[in-house]
Amino acid sequence: HEKGAKLSRDGLAESRGLAQRIEHYRHNWHKIEVERVDSQSTSAAVSVRSLVRVTATVRLADIAPGQVQVQLYHGSLGALGELLDGNALTMQHTRDLGDGRHEFGGAFAPAHSGQHGFSVRVIPSDARLVNPFIPGLITWHNDAREGVAEEARV
Repeated sequence: HEKGAKLSRDGLAESRGLAQRIEHYRHNWHKIEVERVDSQSTSAAVSVRSLVRVTATVRLADIAPGQVQVQLYHGSLGALGELLDGNALTMQHTRDLGDGRHEFGGAFAPAHSGQHGFSVRVIPSDARLVNPFIPGLITWHNDAREGVAEEARV
């Protein structure tokens, strides 16, 4: 209700601003790429509740780091390598690499033993959005083993 009221004020000025932002996303989103995801724990044994630190190199092109959320999505792995009961953590912008490329970092701690996996996704970030999941505006890291998340044995 509060967001709706804010978007309705001043002759819908905020609504127009949000529509312009979404149009900017739609025009430039195809340029976003999660180029690289690194972790010291990929395919290695990790103790329960030990931090798994992950860094991601993301090409944002014409979109500013503050206009997106880069999320570390993690959870248990199913038999086919799919993430089950996933949790998303917002990664922090750690440095500008130039040429529209940025580094983000984050960490998670598996709460129980077994196979765990993770991936990285990029979604829009704007306080005016009721929901950041806009069709066509979600970019995932494409691992070489397409459809399979990076994994850590715990």
